[in-house]
Amino acid sequence: MKHRMVSIWRPGKGVCIKDISGQRFLFHFFHSVDLKRVLEGGPWTYDNHVLLLHHLKPGEIPNQIPLFHVDYWVQVYDLLVGFMSVNMEKQLGNFIGEFVEYDDNNNSGLWRNFMSIKVRLDVRNPLK
Repeated sequence: MKHRMVSIWRPGKGVCIKDISGQRFLFHFFHSVDLKRVLEGGPWTYDNHVLLLHHLKPGEIPNQIPLFHVDYWVQVYDLLVGFMSVNMEKQLGNFIGEFVEYDDNNNSGLWRNFMSIKVRLDVRNPLK
């Protein structure tokens, strides 16, 4: 898993991966650009399992972090033009999970046929 993720992420300044418990790993990126790209580029999977990532803050203990949430980009199709709004994106995002953000690039223009919203889902709950 360690070699596969490094080959996929290709961090410019490198990464150190430590096995800290049964199914938990500590990824130490040596440059903030690499960390940001991995966190924002997900969700990531390995062997058909979603990797749940968390950016550790100073003082946090890796084994005590609850890993229950993952952010997904969702595309919503077949909405009437009047419903293609930021307010509707937030409502739909909160219905699916927890609204995080929307894609400005996709959500403007006359010819858009879907909305892209990022939602945070609790992996303990079934999908809607």
